[in-house]
Amino acid sequence: MRLDPARIGALAAAALLLVPLSACSGSTVKKSCNGNRCEVTVKSSSSTQTKLFKPERTVYFSNLADDKIDVREGGTTRTIKEGGSETVGRVRVEVKDADVGEAHLVITRS
Repeated sequence: MRLDPARIGALAAAALLLVPLSACSGSTVKKSCNGNRCEVTVKSSSSTQTKLFKPERTVYFSNLADDKIDVREGGTTRTIKEGGSETVGRVRVEVKDADVGEAHLVITRS
């Protein structure tokens, strides 16, 4: 079966509809690191991630709710309340502030 240019274009357009557009999810992570300490602001309506430190640690954030956030690193997930801190995998996470869709954290290497 031979594909003409119109059919190829239609297939390409259909394929693009199936690809999730992560850039449109509205998630942002701002970080400011100094040595073993990073201040991180997460804004997301779903989940997002960032890479911190060297060697890199990929830290995942989800369920940003009023007064708590879920944080995952290295196969460990913790729900951390505002004002609390926990070791999550190979990092220590302190939640300074947590609201629906936004959280301010301090993350250090453990």
